[in-house]
Amino acid sequence: MLNPIKRMNLCQQCFHIFVTENDILYCSFTDRHQILSKSLLNQWNPLLIVAGTGTQGSTSTTLRFPRGIFIDEINQDLFIADSGNNRIQLFQLNKLTGITKVGNGSLNVTIDLNCPTSIALDKQSYLFIVDSMNNRIIGENQNGFYCLIGCNKSSGINSNQLNQPSSISFDSFGNIFITDRKNNRIQKFNLIIDSNKWIITPYMNLARYYHTSSLLSTGTVFVTGGYYNGYLNNAELYDPLTGKWTRTGSMNSARDLHTASVLSNGKVLVTGGGSNTAELYDPSRGSWTTIGSMNVTRSYHTASVLLNGKVLVAGGSYLNTAELYDPSTGNWTSTGSMNSARYYHTASVLSNGKVLVTGGIYSGYLNTAE
Repeated sequence: MLNPIKRMNLCQQCFHIFVTENDILYCSFTDRHQILSKSLLNQWNPLLIVAGTGTQGSTSTTLRFPRGIFIDEINQDLFIADSGNNRIQLFQLNKLTGITKVGNGSLNVTIDLNCPTSIALDKQSYLFIVDSMNNRIIGENQNGFYCLIGCNKSSGINSNQLNQPSSISFDSFGNIFITDRKNNRIQKFNLIIDSNKWIITPYMNLARYYHTSSLLSTGTVFVTGGYYNGYLNNAELYDPLTGKWTRTGSMNSARDLHTASVLSNGKVLVTGGGSNTAELYDPSRGSWTTIGSMNVTRSYHTASVLLNGKVLVAGGSYLNTAELYDPSTGNWTSTGSMNSARYYHTASVLSNGKVLVTGGIYSGYLNTAE
């Protein structure tokens, strides 16, 4: 039989609690818009306010109906699901001024939260969020925040759908457990892939080569075009969560040896492949729009998304020319030519904004770079 020991005497209930490895108890005091903490080692240690002023607000020092909390055991950072402000707040140890990590007021403007209720860090300290009223789970990786589960925001009972989820937890193997509140169930999602091993996944709907493959902000993989018994204009999406391939809208032109670039607005720019044409794919609609053509026909070329959002297309098919696509205007503009014509080369955007071009073929194999 377990005997309870009183550790916090409060007039109102904690929505969520978190106990650290060094026996500090944290309480999400929702109706008072505060987070409180207390040591469990000594009952005489005082009750501390670690976030919030007791008055609801949306400033860096205030909260509005905070719910889920999580402590990073490495540096004791406090993460708060500031539910009423639709944001995730970070409070560093002994500081009462918060930093908005995701949601309203953050730099991550691509993620809009609606009543986040729970948060958790994985073993790599990446943040995972229950976006309750959007019926989805938000994850984080080296590229930033993205939708992981329930990405169309609609409620449902299918295995890849949720209905107002309320909490999230990881087990020791890295599997995710979700309290799917309105569906009256606990959902388990296994994200672990055994390292150093290849695992066969379901096949694409069509065989193809000389195609492109792009990782979208939703976490899905977008495959376009290529060649197999003829030039292909079709496209399909791979969902790593379900392991399934889904057909999506076909390109307006069949093409191979083309490029596909994910723009900062989430759309995908496809260029060339035996022509000078270009088109845009909108993941939210699953449709394509033909845009202005490049100045020259290109295959075997490169396309690089620059730090300013523009796309630099260089070389291809015995060419040394280069041009820029501006997503804000939809226009192509010629820019400085490379010193050497080249195709089958590579182009890399460096941290200083410059682009390094290496190798390729032109009257033989090249070892030059510029």
